[in-house]
Amino acid sequence: MVSHTRARQGSAPTTAVDPAERARELALRILTHAPRTSEELRTRLRDRGCDEAVVEEVIVRFEDVGLLNDAEIARTLVNARHRERGYSRRRIRDELVRKGIPHEYVEDGLSQITDEEERERAMELARDAWRKLASCEAEVRRRRVVGRLSRKGYSSSLVYSVVAKISSFEDS
Repeated sequence: MVSHTRARQGSAPTTAVDPAERARELALRILTHAPRTSEELRTRLRDRGCDEAVVEEVIVRFEDVGLLNDAEIARTLVNARHRERGYSRRRIRDELVRKGIPHEYVEDGLSQITDEEERERAMELARDAWRKLASCEAEVRRRRVVGRLSRKGYSSSLVYSVVAKISSFEDS
């Protein structure tokens, strides 16, 4: 009995592929979906069985031609997370570190947010939450607003001062 196997239509030829070319193709496919940090791309290529030396070669080449730019990703994420999601610098720093962005890029990106901007953003979030919780008792409102700001990474001293300020407006 002869076994006949057919290649799937549209599949790549079954010839041996250069490991460097395979890694470059995988990297391009990964970067097509969303921007990635160098460390994220490195991890994904390793997970797909690419050789360490080849992975480093691809990373360096992609950085040289501008396909990987950790500094730009850090700046973009800082802006998006703070302005759109209301995250604090502390929470954003944690996320950037988890993504493997080098310390100097993390600090450079976070320098976009001043103490005053962070305080204003916390106040906006607190006011919004306070309004939405208008049907709740004052103590419940305070507790929920504290929780919301804490989950966004704001320091407890900032959270309590903002909540005290908002609740004092309500009391007067």
